[in-house]
Order: sequence, then C-alpha cells, then structure tokens
Amino acid sequence: MNNSAWQAARSRAGLGDLHVHDLRHTVGMRLREAGVSESTRRDVLWHSNRSVTDHYSMAQIREIHEALEKITQPTNGWNKSLQALKAEHALRKASKQV
Repeated sequence: MNNSAWQAARSRAGLGDLHVHDLRHTVGMRLREAGVSESTRRDVLWHSNRSVTDHYSMAQIREIHEALEKITQPTNGWNKSLQALKAEHALRKASKQV
C-alpha cells in the first residue's frame, strides 16, 4: 500500500509522510467515537479478526473518561460492596439495641 502511485498522490496533495494505515487508524477511531458497533467497524475496515479492529479503533481519552465517570454515579444501593452492606447491617443492629 506504499507504492509509487500512492507516494505521487500523497506528494501532489501535500500530505507529507501520511500512510494509508494512518487513515485507517483515523477512520477506526472516529467510528468508535461515534458509537458505531464493533462488527460494523470491522466490516468498514475489512477486518476478519476482532483484535485487528481493536488495534485500529483504540479507545480515546474522552471515551475512557466518560466510562470512569459512570462509576461515580449513584446506583440507588444496587451495587454496594459486601463491606458496605456489613457496615450498614452493623449500624442498624446497633441502633436497634439502643
């Protein structure tokens, strides 16, 4: 994919040292950022192997940040740790004894 036709077109367009795979990375990352499913990204990038698609559409900082922010949201107690449940139970038990 780095033949003389590509090199000539790249030079005429003033794209410097741009490689075809740079374009694939950009498309993969933009598709992921847009929320396009992994299977569709794989089809767009013509990959038969999932790990190759993941390589071309790695997580962006904003996506990682948003994922981490989700764990700070209240869950109405449905996802408490065992330690938190034990502490609440002990507190209720102690308040009943008073």
